[in-house]
Amino acid sequence: MPATEVKSRRMFAGALLIWGAAILLQTIVLAEQEKVYLLYAFQGAAVYYGLLGILAVLPWKTCKRLAERPHSRWAAIGIHLILGTSILIVWQGIYLGCLYLWTGNLSEIHLETTGLWQALGAVTTYGMLVAGIIAVQTSRRLQIQLQRQAELQILARDAEIRALKAQIRPHFFFNVMNSIYSLIETRPREAQEMVELVANLMRQTLDAADEDLVSLEWELDAVQTYLRMEKIRLGDRLKIRVESDGAPLDSSVPPLFLQPLVENAVKHGIAPVAGPGEVDVLIKADQDQLEFSIRDSGPGFRESAGAEEREGRGLSITLRRLENLYGKRFSVAQRQLEPRGFEVCIRIPLQKLDSSATTAHV
Repeated sequence: MPATEVKSRRMFAGALLIWGAAILLQTIVLAEQEKVYLLYAFQGAAVYYGLLGILAVLPWKTCKRLAERPHSRWAAIGIHLILGTSILIVWQGIYLGCLYLWTGNLSEIHLETTGLWQALGAVTTYGMLVAGIIAVQTSRRLQIQLQRQAELQILARDAEIRALKAQIRPHFFFNVMNSIYSLIETRPREAQEMVELVANLMRQTLDAADEDLVSLEWELDAVQTYLRMEKIRLGDRLKIRVESDGAPLDSSVPPLFLQPLVENAVKHGIAPVAGPGEVDVLIKADQDQLEFSIRDSGPGFRESAGAEEREGRGLSITLRRLENLYGKRFSVAQRQLEPRGFEVCIRIPLQKLDSSATTAHV
């Protein structure tokens, strides 16, 4: 059930409770003031507030229309004065008419001594009714507005996630195509093998194109495919270690979110160095979170470059995707390893893929 409907029902129940309390209070006052039985007093109070309840339809519609089509302050006050005076005359007139039909004589009501107080009480009651109507309608409009804003935020996040995914795919495949091009003339067999790997990875990516989340098993397979391609390109210069320490393979993760981190590790940690290097991808489950560590044995931060060069466009897109998916429920840490190396550590909520719908639009 929508939250706005639940709140509306609660408000309606609260209004009925206040209405019942008003009838009960009026019953007690009439019984004490007019010295009549409680049953007769209750009938009179029920008619009194029942008439007001029927007539309340007019101020409800008037307040709603004034809110939908704003008028000047004085025009709104004038409309309420005219409507209020008319309703008070009709309300009190019908009520007195009903009393006359019951008693056949209005002298027992002592209008000459209590009429002023009854009129003031009626005006006060009507004023409270209008104030309550305005408060309820304002609250309902605010609830609807907040719900629409939440829906628009979800739609905007969905659109941004899809846009970011669309950005990262060309970014990734453009770099791969450059690698294949560099191998075609000098190492054609390896270029052919890389084309097959690219075809497999492209098929995987197309399968997950419409998914915000995939399984950890899928993501690890995609990472290993990418690293095999880099292994072909770099040969013995690249050593690879991919390990999952107790992390459930059916955990949900964003598709291809590790690839930019691994690509950065190869690009900045292995490629610039003449000798061999190693890239480690380590995943472990820690209570209710998944922790991903991507390490390389390269030089780490260079004084002239700093963290901005290490991050690049691909990583910034990944971080925006994580923010859209998990809000503040993820963390990213980068650190220089000693004596050499660099590590990026990301923690995201641990959740199985079959229940990921509740996480996909945080």
